[in-house]
Amino acid sequence: MKITHTMQKVAVDILEDIEIYMMNHHDVPDEINQLYQRVIDDYGLCRDAFTGMVCTTTDYVRSQLEYEKQTMIERYGHCDGLE
Repeated sequence: MKITHTMQKVAVDILEDIEIYMMNHHDVPDEINQLYQRVIDDYGLCRDAFTGMVCTTTDYVRSQLEYEKQTMIERYGHCDGLE
């Protein structure tokens, strides 16, 4: 089955709720952690460079490029080649 961007967005919405739950509870059952990771793997999701939260591959590419630009500007005072 081909995973579409819409399918990834729905999975991200659900996983964001699970992430918030996991952040607020210290005794998260292993089954929830396993389910969480399996959905990430099955839907080909990524982690946002800025927030560390789950995101779609499209959002990841956009965010990663911006993160790299900002890192170059912070380190070198300019950004060459990423525009």
